[in-house]
Amino acid sequence: MKLVEIQHPPATPSRRWRGSRPYWFAQFIGWTGIALLVAIPLPFRADATWLDAVVILIFYVTGIALSHLLRASIIDLLVHVRTVPSLVLRATPRVFGFAFLHGCVQLLFVRTMEAYSVSFLSSRPGIDSFASTVLDLMSFSFGLFIIWASLYFLIRIYQNAHRIQLERLRVTASIHEAALGALKAQLNPHLLFNCLNSIRALIPREASLPRDAITHLSELLRSSLSFNELELIPLRDELATVENYLALERLRFEDRLRFTHQIDDSALAWPVPPFTLQILVENAVKYGVATRENGGNIHLSIRVFSGLLEILVINDGQLSAGTPSASTGLGIRNLANRIALLHGPGASIHLRQASTDRVEASILLPEPLANPPS
Repeated sequence: MKLVEIQHPPATPSRRWRGSRPYWFAQFIGWTGIALLVAIPLPFRADATWLDAVVILIFYVTGIALSHLLRASIIDLLVHVRTVPSLVLRATPRVFGFAFLHGCVQLLFVRTMEAYSVSFLSSRPGIDSFASTVLDLMSFSFGLFIIWASLYFLIRIYQNAHRIQLERLRVTASIHEAALGALKAQLNPHLLFNCLNSIRALIPREASLPRDAITHLSELLRSSLSFNELELIPLRDELATVENYLALERLRFEDRLRFTHQIDDSALAWPVPPFTLQILVENAVKYGVATRENGGNIHLSIRVFSGLLEILVINDGQLSAGTPSASTGLGIRNLANRIALLHGPGASIHLRQASTDRVEASILLPEPLANPPS
């Protein structure tokens, strides 16, 4: 088994400035299309000069540059702002600020280079008042940047909705996979549960061990059925599943399985994904206790500190112990994905060789996200 870490790094400055290929493709297509539209009248004007082309080129280059700067300035809003009204409220001043800057740049060149007429203005800078030129340029820039920002936000909102849908599917798939792994059977679970109860009724009361084994197995199955559609359950319910699992394993290993625990009462109500703890304990039994002739110790420690739930499972053994096909780490990876989706970037899971004959599996869980995928 390998160390699994959950990392959700924020967008780095280079990623923020670089942008993706689809983004730059849309940038060039959009601004090129606008530049071509404003340049269409040039061939039909008798007084057109090379200065007209220069003004349009400046309009084109500054449009791309300033809209990209606008993107860099508002990209964090899409991460931290949760509602559309808040997004609009906080983004609007930035959109208007960059639109104003774009208009000022155009005004500078229009008044100094093209004194009389500009193809994309209704006013004539050299003849009409300065106020008319400013109003003309600013309204044009404001309109362009409002359209640009609206399209950009719509695309990002659509991408975010698509990502959330994918996360929902991943969470659902992980929950079902964890439930199936706990069942360890391809039979219909309801049928199996009923059969176990029938078999238990046939066993004489004095045969306590097989009756207890079936009881614990039935409780495990009941937990799997109850939690199958749930994303989060109280830790106390997860502990009950672990107790039933360990009771079954004690019938197999007897005194070879030695289990101790230290659990804070404040942690019992903490919401956790189903089978979070059961997977860690099962791994400790399967790859620790079961591989040693004299068995081994498993210690479970759970506490709450600094707004985090810490789960620590310590067992005797080595990570490399067991057969070559002992573990693929799939259960740990699936668990890592589930806690990342439900508890956010503050969640983590680690598996390490703490010493020569001691393995530690640890999980840190913040409070679940306010609106986890479901």
